Order: sequence, then C-alpha cells, then structure tokens
Amino acid sequence: MKLNVDASFIEETGQASTGAVVRNHQGHVLVSAWRVLFDCFSVEEAKFAACCEGLRLVSQRCHGDFAGCAGQQQVGTTASSAARHLEL
Repeated sequence: MKLNVDASFIEETGQASTGAVVRNHQGHVLVSAWRVLFDCFSVEEAKFAACCEGLRLVSQRCHGDFAGCAGQQQVGTTASSAARHLEL
C-alpha cells in the first residue's frame, strides 16, 4: 500500500485543508479522507495534520505493509507500527 498526503493553508484566514489517499500495489484507491482546519497557524502545522490524518486512516482502515509519501519524504512501515507511534 502507499499513503499520499497533502495540505493547503491560507495565511490570511488561518484556514487549511488536508487530504490523504491510500492505494494498493496496482494504484487503486483503497480509502481516502479530507479535513478542513479552521484555526491553523502555519503551513507546517497543516502538513503535520495531513500526515497524522493519513497515518490514522492507515491504522484504522488498512492492514499490511505500506509506503508513505509526504512531498519528497518517504517512509516504509506496517499499519500496526504506525498505529503504535500515532497518539494524538
């Protein structure tokens, strides 16, 4: 599986949005999610929220190995180990 996340941020209003998509080895979408944040302080906070949301999505809905991608950074792990490291 592969997890892709992204975020957008509007500095003037503090609004942000996040998105996450999990695909299988053939590129088919298994699950996706999006979220609107109303009191965000920076683009880094929005990106962090997107990563957390994506990992939460994987830990709750997917089983097995996955590769995560956030911009140019990639990470490989299992859904169960991702769940152990995600406590928000």
